[in-house]
Amino acid sequence: MKILVTGADGFLGRRLCERLTQNEHEIVKFDRTQGDLTNENALRYPDAEGVAGQARHDYGAGVDFVYHLAARTFVPESWKNPHPFYQNNIMGSVTVLEFCRTNKIPLVFLSAYVYGSPKYLPIDEQHPLTAPSPYHMTKLACESLCEFYAERYDMSIRVMRPFNVYGAGQSEEFLIPKIFKQIFERNEIEVFDFSPKRDYIYIDDVINALILAQKPWTGLETFNIGTGVSLSVKEAIEIMLREAGVNKPYRETGQSRNNEIDDCRADISKATAVLGFVPQYSFETGIKKWLEECK
Repeated sequence: MKILVTGADGFLGRRLCERLTQNEHEIVKFDRTQGDLTNENALRYPDAEGVAGQARHDYGAGVDFVYHLAARTFVPESWKNPHPFYQNNIMGSVTVLEFCRTNKIPLVFLSAYVYGSPKYLPIDEQHPLTAPSPYHMTKLACESLCEFYAERYDMSIRVMRPFNVYGAGQSEEFLIPKIFKQIFERNEIEVFDFSPKRDYIYIDDVINALILAQKPWTGLETFNIGTGVSLSVKEAIEIMLREAGVNKPYRETGQSRNNEIDDCRADISKATAVLGFVPQYSFETGIKKWLEECK
């Protein structure tokens, strides 16, 4: 297939494009060098902010499938400066939805964890939705847009909700790479709080889920992407130290983030039943793979 990937230069986008190329698909990349995705004409041709001298190109020509990954994602920044999150994430998604509607192309939209503090565990796709941050609010808004387009325009859209993704190449703003940096560069590891538990999913498993989402379907479908296992920050640090072969002290500062969630663990039975998704990496094996890639 000829597949358009937005956010192709991002943490997940780069790995997805590599896998799609290995699977012999033709990839059309849209990233920050291509222009502003919030421009309604962005997918018709690069706008004036694109690379100087770049040929004008109709992205709709022959595209069979779209992955929409482009978004601002760093949660703390969304609290400090929410406007660009709403502008980029929501209006960029409108551009993609209109592109898919006009060209009658199936869409996979990458959402996020949108459940807030769980009312029950594990969390299935029917769990009540809530936004623990402005970033998550943009994802909920985009999911509503996906639902509207699927119902009103008879579009095929799959919404993927990954839990806590980690892996080589992730920004050091995020917890797991931040811990790794301290393991190798500092005398002591410091985090805000040991207790919050998360369902950490290795990047290769997320990519596998996205690839499986190509299976034909109609209408709107939503899937959790996780492992079904949650670990505390303290447990994650201990595993990372062990896999890295490092013995180093670690401590918590006692700080907590806005709307901190105590525990989250995904029910992935729907993704397993419909897509055939089964995680291949535990946290231990994911960390081991990350360390091997960094050698």
